[in-house]
Amino acid sequence: MEWRTMVMLGVDRLDMIKGIRPKILAFENFLEQNPEWRDKVVLLQIAVSTRTDVPEYKKLTGQVHEVVGRINGRFGTLTSVPVHHLDRSLEFHALCALYAVTDIALVTSLRDGMNLVSYEFVACRGSKKVFRSSTVSWCWSNSCKSLEHHRVNCCNMSSFKYAC
Repeated sequence: MEWRTMVMLGVDRLDMIKGIRPKILAFENFLEQNPEWRDKVVLLQIAVSTRTDVPEYKKLTGQVHEVVGRINGRFGTLTSVPVHHLDRSLEFHALCALYAVTDIALVTSLRDGMNLVSYEFVACRGSKKVFRSSTVSWCWSNSCKSLEHHRVNCCNMSSFKYAC
């Protein structure tokens, strides 16, 4: 059987409570501790900017870009990078197509109400076997209570590996 790159996907507003930076740091930790996965997994992070004129959000954007650059510099090659980060939204059909090819959806809100990304992911899987895919949520996401999935502790980044 031919190996296919595993796709992890995060779709969030660029906001402090969405946990984008801790998610990317957890992915870096995963790559550090599991070198056998380095060429076999990618993280695609869609981060929709909402408050571009607020200094705290500009700082967060810079911090996220810095971490992404560091990870891609450490673990990337001439032909591939482990983190693909987009600072924009996607059209509905493009997002559904991404959900359809995604193996693991990462829902990482640190404090949040109902996050619909996990539900969108499951809905877009269609007839594909959802049990072969995973949704990973941090411990405080409300979607934890209504979907069966892997729950990881965002304070213990080594638990990230159990999603794979």
